[in-house]
Amino acid sequence: QTGERTAVIDGHDVEVDIPRPKVEVDSLAFSPDGRTLVAGFRDAVITVWNTASQVLIRSWVTKTKPDQQFKGWGLKGITPNPVEVRNWSSTLALSHDGHVAVALADHYANVGRWEVETGKLIGRFEGYDSYPRLLGFSTDGTRFATLSRVVRVWDTATTEIIAEMQYDNGGSAAALSPNGKYVAITHADRRITVWEVDTATVKHVLPGAIWGGSWYWTVTFSPDSRLVAAVTYSPIIRVWEVETGELIAELNHWGDGL
Repeated sequence: QTGERTAVIDGHDVEVDIPRPKVEVDSLAFSPDGRTLVAGFRDAVITVWNTASQVLIRSWVTKTKPDQQFKGWGLKGITPNPVEVRNWSSTLALSHDGHVAVALADHYANVGRWEVETGKLIGRFEGYDSYPRLLGFSTDGTRFATLSRVVRVWDTATTEIIAEMQYDNGGSAAALSPNGKYVAITHADRRITVWEVDTATVKHVLPGAIWGGSWYWTVTFSPDSRLVAAVTYSPIIRVWEVETGELIAELNHWGDGL
């Protein structure tokens, strides 16, 4: 309401069974009631905080095999280039009810799923051949999406793949619709494809940007899943109807005077 700072939560004091030379925060997510804050740190530690008291409730390390030796992402010796390691993100996604946290695990080979209330591992999404990015949950929590060399939509109860969607020309961003029925993927050739998840087929191919032939940086759906919007490299935001593929708005986000 006022823009004033109300609290500072300090992650330096989190104690886990690995050294913590770096504690940068990569991602944050509030529970729906705002009472807890879940944080993903760059050394692969997940923490849950009480927002009123700023007290640490619990924390865990994102490994999915109890007998696995784990050193943390940002420590020397993991790769020949520690700087490159520090640039990797340990992002998390929180289910809409706030009960389940999903985060990268096992040196980016898997995606783990944990109960927020207990920190207990309850499943994992396996089989990645490249670093995955987390696209998030459907509103009802039954589906979860990831982006690597393909976009995958998973059944969160069984951790089985519901659909795989291929992209070409260097897809850089994707989004799962809140109702879990659609995926939108941006392409380096300045297109966006909208896929139906249940059939894993393309519903629409949305045209590329026209200002200097720019491409789309990011894409997202409206909360009711009726609209899909994308931001171009040039100062344009475009909005389409998902059902028809019709362009309904084009906004200049740098202001009318430019």
